[in-house]
Amino acid sequence: MQRSTTPIRCIFNILVLFFISSCSQLNSGTGTVKYTTADAKFNNVRYVNKEKMKNVSFSIKSIQHPDRYHSWAINFRITPSIHLDNNTFITQEKFTNSQGEQEAYPTIYMTRLMGFGNLKIQIHTPLGGLLAAAGFGGSVYRMKDSAGQDTTRTREVRKVDVAYIAFLSRRIFLYIGPRYIRDSYEQYIFAIRVGVFWDKI
Repeated sequence: MQRSTTPIRCIFNILVLFFISSCSQLNSGTGTVKYTTADAKFNNVRYVNKEKMKNVSFSIKSIQHPDRYHSWAINFRITPSIHLDNNTFITQEKFTNSQGEQEAYPTIYMTRLMGFGNLKIQIHTPLGGLLAAAGFGGSVYRMKDSAGQDTTRTREVRKVDVAYIAFLSRRIFLYIGPRYIRDSYEQYIFAIRVGVFWDKI
C-alpha cells in the first residue's frame, strides 16, 4: 500500500511560505572549515566520507548582533537558514562484475543544498553568545559517481546545533561548535565558521 504524501506536501508548503516571509532575517554569511564524519547507505552499500578535514561549506543565516542586546540576555526565535556543502563518499565493499571478478563500488560525489526553519535559543554574555538550535527543512542533492551515474534527488532533513558566537569586529564573527544532520544519512560535524554580518547595526 502506497503511503500518502499529503502530510509531506503540507509541511513543504508551510516551509516555502515561511522562507518567503522571513528572508529578511537572513543577515549573515559564513564560510566553514570543518571536521566531518558521515556514515551512509546508498543502494544498500555502506559508504563513509573520504575527506574528513577538507570539507568546505557555505551558509546564509540569521545572526543576532551583540550591540542590540544588553551584556546579559536570553531569547527564543524561529529563523531560516540556507546551507551548501560537498562530500565525497568511498566504500570498501565490492561486487562481482559480469566477468566474475571482484570490483570496488564507485566513489560518490555529492553536492547538497539545504534550507531549514530553525528554533533557536541564544544566551548573550559579555564574552560572546551561546546558541542551541533545532532545524527542520528540505534538501536538494546531486549525486555523481565514478561510473558515470548522475542523479538529483530531494529529501526532508533535520539538524541540531550548539555553537559559540564571538564578534571579532563590528562585522566579522566566529561561529564554532558541533552539528548533527540527518537526511538520507547521518552526519556529525565540528565546525569553525568565519562569518560576515551585513545587516544594519
